[in-house]
Amino acid sequence: MIEERKTRTRRGRKTRKTRREEEEEEEEEEEEEEEEEEEEEEEEKEEEEQEQEQEQEQEEEEQEEEENIPGKVYCMYNHS
Repeated sequence: MIEERKTRTRRGRKTRKTRREEEEEEEEEEEEEEEEEEEEEEEEKEEEEQEQEQEQEQEEEEQEEEENIPGKVYCMYNHS
């Protein structure tokens, strides 16, 4: 025999849901939560990747600035 539980709808009317329906709803909610968590993790990974790219670009720019110090003279010709 299927066990039935009384629940209330939003408008206050009583309805009956079987245990199976309740379990299905819980499973759907869990799946939705898992999907949301996965999406959040992907967003966090993308943000971290962007931050790393920005840091690398800054480091490269700093290295270029160090290499191209104004006032530093490079000899382009061989003196022979």
